[in-house]
Amino acid sequence: MKKGKKYLFTIILLIICILPASTVIANGPPPPNSLSVHISKYSSECSYADILIKLSDNDSNYVAFNSNYGEDLDISPSSEIVQYNEDGFMSYTFHFNGAISESKMNEDGFINRNITDEHTSKNIFAYSDSGPAYNDFISDHYQLKIVLLDINGSILQTSNEVSVKAGITSYFVGRIIYDAEQNIAKAEMRTNMLAIMFWLPLLIAFRIFVSTGLEILAAIPFKIKPKRKIFVVNLITQFILTIVILAGLIKPYWLAVLIMEVFVYSSEYFAYTKLFKDISNKKLLIYTVVANTTSLLIGLLLNMLGIFTV
Repeated sequence: MKKGKKYLFTIILLIICILPASTVIANGPPPPNSLSVHISKYSSECSYADILIKLSDNDSNYVAFNSNYGEDLDISPSSEIVQYNEDGFMSYTFHFNGAISESKMNEDGFINRNITDEHTSKNIFAYSDSGPAYNDFISDHYQLKIVLLDINGSILQTSNEVSVKAGITSYFVGRIIYDAEQNIAKAEMRTNMLAIMFWLPLLIAFRIFVSTGLEILAAIPFKIKPKRKIFVVNLITQFILTIVILAGLIKPYWLAVLIMEVFVYSSEYFAYTKLFKDISNKKLLIYTVVANTTSLLIGLLLNMLGIFTV
């Protein structure tokens, strides 16, 4: 009977976890099949806009000049936008094989028929594909810049670099907002609730247990026992540290790490002096510094390798 209750409890728990996730999937927006740029506060000289993507002349998708767009926009192969090649960025419209582009700035803001914008702004419709080609394009060319052009294809200004690469907790919805006056471009991202509900808790648990495990191992040469006290103290401090940093409660990142590490070092040392009264404070202080510095350095290394990146 007890076993049956355990099975029933497990099934109910799974249903509770799965139902919210299925609701997120059902109510979520469809995958984007176009990349559009909403441009505001542009100069009167601006006639065209384009997207710059990472591309080289050795790329299979590279073409020397998309002549159909050259004829349509009356832009020659010798124009500045066609010749542009800086830091690996090149024109999508004129150099990407099979480009689907509407680079003409449009006053009504309805270039992308799926998006309605203010009539005081303009849009360009850069790429559209209902099949897997769009996802492949975004996956391979997630580093983008927006460039504004005059009637001859000369560059008026180039935006900052924008990444549309999906993270663990977010994904790109197909739209970039560009304030030409401030020269700031931002990609619109949407929160991935499924990832937050399942993958993010696993990532947090992984971070906590890696750090806690390292500090327990560091306690062996110091002969500090029982290890369960160290485990509990680290579980609490690492949970607080991880939540504060991942939630971005303190910015910038380096300041968050500095403040939280000071908190971890001091709070753990204080806890150890209360839990291990038979061990000298000097020994506990040395252990706290060694253990936390070790876990900090390894954690930063894992961050650099992208293992802890969200």
